[in-house]
Amino acid sequence: MTHGIPKSFYISKSSNLAQLASENNFQVSNLARVRWMGSNKPSTKKAGSLVLSFVSKDLAYMIEKAGIFLNYDFHRTKRLKPCPPQCIKCLRMGHFGKWCRESARCTNCGSNHQTNECPEGLGGVKSCVLYKEGLKNKIEGIRDNDHTLFNPACPFKK
Repeated sequence: MTHGIPKSFYISKSSNLAQLASENNFQVSNLARVRWMGSNKPSTKKAGSLVLSFVSKDLAYMIEKAGIFLNYDFHRTKRLKPCPPQCIKCLRMGHFGKWCRESARCTNCGSNHQTNECPEGLGGVKSCVLYKEGLKNKIEGIRDNDHTLFNPACPFKK
């Protein structure tokens, strides 16, 4: 994954991919997949993060360490680490809501009711209920609760 790629770089144009490959000393055929990080919907952002998948692990490692050039501008790269699945029903990690047999939990307070029925109101999610649970159970390494439930930086997602 590389950040700061201009959104004017159209990944569907073969000439753009050929230019990317040429500037970085690999063949277009070494690219397994190229996609934008996040939504494919049009955005007002001028730059975004590009996810590059390579056929060869060695080439992927080399690009990860060396970075990418595009239009002779250097862009740092890093390996994309997907977050583990999180259930939107019970809010636990490791499975999806489609197959969950647990009762629903509120993303605001963590109680056993749906979020839209929360007595605390429907304001924005203030803190991570998984973190609150960890603090209550005194799990080692739990320090603060200053993030939302779906934040990838949550220690429960690592």
